[in-house]
Amino acid sequence: MELAIAGGANRIVTSNARDLRNPELRFPGLEIITPAELLQAEPPTGDPTWPH
Repeated sequence: MELAIAGGANRIVTSNARDLRNPELRFPGLEIITPAELLQAEPPTGDPTWPH
């Protein structure tokens, strides 16, 4: 979590999202999602690094 915030991440993808959705681990602008949610998400416009 610390590295994601320090690195400017806006999303963490984890299979253990339940533990990270704890209110004390919530940070504005940081989304916690599962791998399945990532695969179902719409790709950002013009992002060549999108995994689809």
